[in-house]
Amino acid sequence: MISEAGAAQTGAKAPSKAKKKRATPKLDAANKALTELYEHDIPAHELNDRLVNRVIEHVKKKYKLDVSRDTVLRAAGRRK
Repeated sequence: MISEAGAAQTGAKAPSKAKKKRATPKLDAANKALTELYEHDIPAHELNDRLVNRVIEHVKKKYKLDVSRDTVLRAAGRRK
C-alpha cells in the first residue's frame, strides 16, 4: 500500500476518495420533461404507459434525444 507521502515521492497519484459522478443526459432530459409536463407531482392515477409516451414525445421534440421506457420510469421514481 502506498501512502500519500510515498505517492508524492514516486510520482504516483494517491487514490481519490470522491468518485466522479457520471453524466446522465437522457435521465436529466427525462427529469426536465417530467417537471415541465407535471409541474408539482405526477398524479398517482397516471398509468405508466401514458406517462412514458408523453415524456418520450416531449423529450424527442424538445431535446432531440431518444429515451427508453426504463429511463422515464426511473426519472419518475417508479423503477429502481
